[in-house]
Amino acid sequence: MALPLVRLLRKEIQESGVKETLLKVIRFKDAWFEKSSKRLIGTDQFGNSYYETALDAQLRERFVVPANAKQYDASSIPPEWHNWLHRMTNVPPTSVAPYVPKYAKNHRSNPTGSGNAYLQPAHFLNPKYSNVRNAQSVEEWNPNTPAAQ
Repeated sequence: MALPLVRLLRKEIQESGVKETLLKVIRFKDAWFEKSSKRLIGTDQFGNSYYETALDAQLRERFVVPANAKQYDASSIPPEWHNWLHRMTNVPPTSVAPYVPKYAKNHRSNPTGSGNAYLQPAHFLNPKYSNVRNAQSVEEWNPNTPAAQ
């Protein structure tokens, strides 16, 4: 067990450097250490790698290693890979093309908390907020004035 782990560590240090390797070990802990007993199933359009355990170890047989671990978000996993990870299907999307309905759009990550998040026109964080506020004229309601018709 120790010898393959040392080889894996040496290879990872040569490829990524000491600092990046230590960060990977800290972030992915057991997934990184068990990498020698895993086999790569495939990758998605975002560069995430999907693995499956060769043996039945600790009920954790399928996992994902994100392409960019620093900005990882669970919503960056496409639906077809989500189905495979959560055992909704046993066939990985690499072997059979997944069913895509006509109305489906391309998958994209959740933009909440980023610069691409949707903000309503009058939201105070919207850069166009001052323009919207000045363009709308809001008048105080007076019950004595007749309603405009």
